Amino acid sequence: MKRFFGGLKTVLIDHKTASGTETVFRFFFIVLLFALIFGLWARFLEPAMLYRNADWQKEYDYYSVIKQAVTEGVTPYHISTGYQTTNRFLAIPETDFSPQIILLKWLDIRRYMLFNIILLFSLGFFGLFLIAKQLKLGFFSFSFLAFIFFLNGHIVSHLAGGHYMWAGYFLLPYFFLFLPGILKDPAPAASAKLALAVFFIFLTGGFHIAVWCMLLLLLTGLFNRPALKPALFALLLAALLLAFRLLPAVITYYEKAGTHVRGFYSVYIMLESLIVMHGPDFVPAFPAWQKNWTEYNTYIDIIGLGVILFFGVYYGIKNRKRQDSFRPFYWPIALMAIISLSKLGWMPIPPFNSEKVSTRMLIIPVLFLAIFAASRVQDYLTKKRDNSAVLVLAAVLLVMLFTSLYINMELWKPAGAIIEGSLYYIGPGIISVNEPRYKKVFDISLIVSAVSFLATLSIIFFGRAKSKLK
Repeated sequence: MKRFFGGLKTVLIDHKTASGTETVFRFFFIVLLFALIFGLWARFLEPAMLYRNADWQKEYDYYSVIKQAVTEGVTPYHISTGYQTTNRFLAIPETDFSPQIILLKWLDIRRYMLFNIILLFSLGFFGLFLIAKQLKLGFFSFSFLAFIFFLNGHIVSHLAGGHYMWAGYFLLPYFFLFLPGILKDPAPAASAKLALAVFFIFLTGGFHIAVWCMLLLLLTGLFNRPALKPALFALLLAALLLAFRLLPAVITYYEKAGTHVRGFYSVYIMLESLIVMHGPDFVPAFPAWQKNWTEYNTYIDIIGLGVILFFGVYYGIKNRKRQDSFRPFYWPIALMAIISLSKLGWMPIPPFNSEKVSTRMLIIPVLFLAIFAASRVQDYLTKKRDNSAVLVLAAVLLVMLFTSLYINMELWKPAGAIIEGSLYYIGPGIISVNEPRYKKVFDISLIVSAVSFLATLSIIFFGRAKSKLK
């Protein structure tokens, strides 16, 4: 029995196992964690439901146009209904242009949306696992990171409220995985990987999330001189890769961005958004611009916040004299947290001036600090591996954290009308409008993006070949 508990302790705490049996148990626990969170997201959206609020309606309409485009083989330059102040469909940056949209040729819209969430979640879990492998996280510390990343109030509330373009959020682990690379290895390949991560997040419709990533990348370069050139090169590559999404948007929206920026009214409301569980209909006292809690919700429970503040912030300050690979990111993430307050989020530089709701940006510092915290929790548990009380407390807190995040997810589960059988949603149609300049901009920018994509892959390939030769 003693040997069994010793092996179990190794599986739960250490990132490596000494025996084949322990390796099997570790694999079992990782699969169990994936299945647990996967099951929650698989039932969060139901293909039998039709959600009726305005944001869901908009998303259904977007996918109706895309379905018509891939089925009939036509380019959706314009649509019969205007969204985001334009009927230029290809200029709307929040639409999904990921490769899997081809499946809309065979799937109805609601089933595609559920499949896409599950696919991106699975890719995201694998990306987070790669981070865990890089940081040598054991099961306990990895579980903490997975719960914070996949079950926090930000992603739950945005998807529940019909902000389906937030599906790109699940690809964020790849950005966090590659970001430290520009400090460790300023070679072009490191920048190219970062650019591709931003590109694929944007491609899924995650325009806002990609912009936050670009902002963090820029700030990382500005606060760390060795990273400045790699950061700027990554931003340049990302801009070229996204030319076919950015240029049509620029000629359409260049006069309309950067006004009425809305952030957290106070630090108190920011704190409330992190530790107080509110439903979607809760209206905060200040400010009056938001009619529900969706744009505030960043819920990670007091346990999640406590672990992040202690291990992610305090632990780093306390041991500042030691070697700390996370130190270059302290000021960039601190500044992002600050500009999520009030009107401080406005920046007069495209595409950052498109971020009118700066409360949303808080999730980036929270997630990055959660990665810091998970790494330091791992160090702490390794040192305290023989202290049974510490291990039991860690297990209890982990269960409590999951429980509160699960309850919050259930609270935000979207409600709609059950539609029996298959429903092929029909929204706005593709129309022909004589705007040759806009069409030419898109066509040329598409060629630029295609060439840039091949060039970026070449940079990564030759960079890998060069490192092997060394």
